[in-house]
Amino acid sequence: MAPPTIPLPIRFWAKVLKTNSCWFWLGKLDDDGYGNFQVRKGQKEKAHRVAFKLTKGPIPKGKLVLHHCDNTACVRPKHLFLGTHRSNQADKVAKQRQARGERIFHAKLTKKKVLAIRASKDRQVDIALRYGVSQAAISAVITRKVWLHV
Repeated sequence: MAPPTIPLPIRFWAKVLKTNSCWFWLGKLDDDGYGNFQVRKGQKEKAHRVAFKLTKGPIPKGKLVLHHCDNTACVRPKHLFLGTHRSNQADKVAKQRQARGERIFHAKLTKKKVLAIRASKDRQVDIALRYGVSQAAISAVITRKVWLHV
């Protein structure tokens, strides 16, 4: 006789710590901090998506489950809402969560260097050599096509 199967909702909510704000996923997290849940053998799903399905119903094709709280480990249903990739990107920009400036992993310039570049009276090609970037990069800094936040 096979052992009794624990229902999915019971297995899922047993891995959640409920606080007054977010409900934290206590199971495995991926590298981005999102919870992972094994729905059935060989099938894993993001924990916040499972929480949404359990409490609000199916997720329409092409929709994402987004967080009002911006806490990737949160599975609290009232913090979750549906959106598109575009609305997710717009939300990220509006909340200033996107990487920019020095937070971009491959950035060669810093805020201090950008300010010095903009204040310099030297030729762009000379500035580029000084900072190890292209003349086009210097032009983009000076004309404020990049580093807009500085």
